[in-house]
Amino acid sequence: MKDERTAIFKTLSHKIRVEIIHLLGRENKLFFKEILTRLNTTSEKLSFHLKRLREEGIIDQDTDGYYYLTAKGISYYNLINYIEQFIFSEKEKTILTKNMYGIHLDTYLKNIFSYLISSNVKKHLKRNIYSEIIESIYRASDEDYLDENQILLIILFILEKYNILKEKINYNIELINYDSFYKNLVYPIYRDDRLLQYFLYKRREILKFVANNFITYSLNPNSGIYSLHLYNFNIMNFNEILKKTRNVGELSFVLKEMKEITDNFIEKIHIAENLKPLTFVLDLENQLIEKFFKQIIDSNIVLNNTLFILKIDENILKNKEIIKLLSTLLNRGYNILFTRSKSTITEKHIVIPDFQRDTLSFGSLIYILPIIFQNNPRRIDIDPLDFMKLALEHSLDIVETDLLKKAKETLRALHLTDVYESFQVSYAGFEAALLNSISSYRELIRDPKQQIVVLRDKCKSFFNEASKYIGEEENLYFTYINPYHHLNKLLGEDTLLKQTALYLHVNNFSPFSFNNRASLKYQHHLETSFQADMGNKAISIVEFRVRTRLSAFLLEDIFRYAIKSGSNVFTVTVIGLKMCLHCGSYIYHYETVCPKCFSHDVSDLVRPVLKYVPSRLVDPFSLEEYRMRKPAPTSLFAQAQKIT
Repeated sequence: MKDERTAIFKTLSHKIRVEIIHLLGRENKLFFKEILTRLNTTSEKLSFHLKRLREEGIIDQDTDGYYYLTAKGISYYNLINYIEQFIFSEKEKTILTKNMYGIHLDTYLKNIFSYLISSNVKKHLKRNIYSEIIESIYRASDEDYLDENQILLIILFILEKYNILKEKINYNIELINYDSFYKNLVYPIYRDDRLLQYFLYKRREILKFVANNFITYSLNPNSGIYSLHLYNFNIMNFNEILKKTRNVGELSFVLKEMKEITDNFIEKIHIAENLKPLTFVLDLENQLIEKFFKQIIDSNIVLNNTLFILKIDENILKNKEIIKLLSTLLNRGYNILFTRSKSTITEKHIVIPDFQRDTLSFGSLIYILPIIFQNNPRRIDIDPLDFMKLALEHSLDIVETDLLKKAKETLRALHLTDVYESFQVSYAGFEAALLNSISSYRELIRDPKQQIVVLRDKCKSFFNEASKYIGEEENLYFTYINPYHHLNKLLGEDTLLKQTALYLHVNNFSPFSFNNRASLKYQHHLETSFQADMGNKAISIVEFRVRTRLSAFLLEDIFRYAIKSGSNVFTVTVIGLKMCLHCGSYIYHYETVCPKCFSHDVSDLVRPVLKYVPSRLVDPFSLEEYRMRKPAPTSLFAQAQKIT
């Protein structure tokens, strides 16, 4: 069996012989001159390779001078066709994978053939590489077949050892069976002492390969947040492997590698200047979260300005040890956002409002509701107040900071001291928890009239008290999802507007997918800021982020209502979109690189889309001109204090 494989490899190790088999397989029979013309080579080379193929019994020649494939040659021709379906592209160098279990090892030799045949490696090295790969595969397995994922990783080790793998190979993670990854791929390989020693010696390079190929990078078009998705096996399983191999392999090493790889990736695609704080989306099973947090704490690494997004359920909240670990992480400066999505967290599913990026502070705890899916709002059952109570009961060594003191005073005024006492929470997280405890997204849809009353009363009390304790340099944000049918009611509440400035962030999510190129034309993103004047006093700055043309009618209604209620809207800024000249996608006005194709070829002209501007506006000009003519207060709450 082994000699037969070696013979196959030697036969197919030259490009001309492979092309001869191809020609005869397609044309059935050909003369010597016809083959010579098709291959565009010399007659001496062709004669040598034809002789070699005849000696191997792959081709033969009839009495008329025609060359044809023998039965053995036909089987070789079928093997080559099979190889071509999975061949390494010269342009992309991509390994295509499928989950095919229980198939004989011969079917996987195509990966070795295709790469070595197409490479410029010397002949003696090809033989050595081939032999070492085959021997390593047999030593790493108890049976005569392996999963394709196993053999590809072994091939990678050997090619890297011989310094052949000069270009990054992209591993298609979508086709990997995650559940059997550790059992079927990793464990058999590390039973081989030679591969184990090589892994420990080349640990850095292999970890880079794992990070580059089993971690997906994405730039969220909804929020502009750079997400790093860590799948279950990335850190946990490899850390376990290193420990089992009598090498500690601390998580700190892995985290440093992840950070380095992330920095290189950001630099490579030239979008670092547009990125917000780094966001890690941790898609881990419940039983791994506690261990993961412990390893982060033991590593003594703090990735500044970093947000960890976790999906949680009731079992996590009941785990006292996890609550303690979360408190420690917050004290060390990590920012943690909890979400309740039972499906995999991706940039297509989770929407992170701007207030969480703009107000991300040291040690922020944020609990966001609701999670919005395309046309499918989900209710989340865990009340953030219940979570805070659990965190309070088991928190450790909470540092008394100025932010905590302000939060205590505000909470005491709102009679919520028993919930939040001695627990560090940023105003962004506190406000999200307060508003989300009032109602769920589903309740908002069911009974809009009663809900607007509840929100009005709660928010009025909240902003009134919070404005007394918050500093002038800090902003308190009120996030209200999809309230288009309530918006003018909210703006019309004079008592609310007179108490404090209100920063209202509105999101309208179109049913079209961002992945659909045709629908991007309708995903217009307008940023419109206006400042209302009521009795010669600035009342509020309201920012609208609108994604569809229909929302332009809504803005017109808002302007009309503001004027009708006695307000003079004297500042209107309409910002449209740029267009990528490479792929035709619309991009935000502040972006210099297309997030879809990473092209720098974008239009300089900002294309205004909103045309529904009321005629009764007083002295419309840009916000920048307004700031030059009349300096704005240092914060929204400074404006509120002037009003009161």
